[in-house]
Amino acid sequence: MFILKLVRVFFGYVVFEAVGGFPERFLNLCANAKIPLWDAQFHGDTMEAKTTVEGYKRIRKSAHAAGVHLHIREKCGVPFFFSQNKKRKGLFIGIVIFLAVLFVLSSMVWSVRVVGNETIPEEEILAVAEDLGIYVGARKKSLHASELADSITEKIEALSWAAVNIDFSRVVIEVREATPKPDISDVKTPSNIIAAEDGILTRLDVYSGTPAQLEGSAILKGDLLISGVMENKDNSERLKSADGHAYARVERPFCFTGTETEVAVCKAVHSRKILYFFGLRIPLGKPLGEKAFAVMHAPENKDTVLPLGLITEHAADYAVQEEEIKTETALHLSAMRFFKFQKNTLEESKILEETVQFPQEQNGQRIEGLFICEKDIGKKQQIFVEKN
Repeated sequence: MFILKLVRVFFGYVVFEAVGGFPERFLNLCANAKIPLWDAQFHGDTMEAKTTVEGYKRIRKSAHAAGVHLHIREKCGVPFFFSQNKKRKGLFIGIVIFLAVLFVLSSMVWSVRVVGNETIPEEEILAVAEDLGIYVGARKKSLHASELADSITEKIEALSWAAVNIDFSRVVIEVREATPKPDISDVKTPSNIIAAEDGILTRLDVYSGTPAQLEGSAILKGDLLISGVMENKDNSERLKSADGHAYARVERPFCFTGTETEVAVCKAVHSRKILYFFGLRIPLGKPLGEKAFAVMHAPENKDTVLPLGLITEHAADYAVQEEEIKTETALHLSAMRFFKFQKNTLEESKILEETVQFPQEQNGQRIEGLFICEKDIGKKQQIFVEKN
């Protein structure tokens, strides 16, 4: 239906009135003469309808036979538009320029989107794609989807598969992340397992090698925990890669205060506008430096952002100075530092005991204490053998 309307507009049509006579006979005569009529409406003794330009030229005979009088109400379509505006050269030049610009823009990429990524940042994939030629404003004819997908997979090792889909003026990069390779211990290089820090040994799990410490022993950083020197039945020795875990009780003291802190005071704010058009940036002011951040204002529709708009850059000058903060703010700041330290401790070890105190001070913002943790303190150290 839409195509039919588009064809009628392209070739032109006429809206006319048929007054008096016998409208039904008029319609039958037009049908016999194969004159196309549509959207016929009756208003009393007047009928309004539409027909093609060629059909209106042949309709007079049917109208005379039915005794109706015809009046043209409106001429619609491209031929009549050009006929009425044939002296307006500027209009035609503008139409030609518009069509040319539309043709050029339709051959370019309007947006690039990444789907399927979970741990790999979208910015990293878009940066690799831009190096390969996939960016807003690129010519679609220059993009070879299969080759670009293979190149993206080669350059980003964390991807197991990638596909580049070109949908009209949109490019969608679909990726699938590879399963991380498990850590494989080196079982060939002779090595010992030594202590990475001080503690009291709670458990020693030996998978390969000779245990060198007893559970409950006090351990200092660098002490031998599992030896890679193995004794044979004939009292000779051989070297192996020691493997196992050495768990120990370690201390994590902490003290957080918030009496004074560094405060950044804003001295001045600068901004400038940048026109953005299909990847082309036209700055309307001086550069603001590397610390500037940008805000993009562009028309969008659902997941598609049109590649034109206005970018606003902002930059501020700050002066850092030491200031004494209020009691309530100091408490919040100390608590934030404490919870961050606790989170980091839990990531590397298991907390067995904890002591947290809030000593009374002038501002009451101090938090101090001790975590007793269990942690694997073993680390491998290669055994170097002198060759004669």
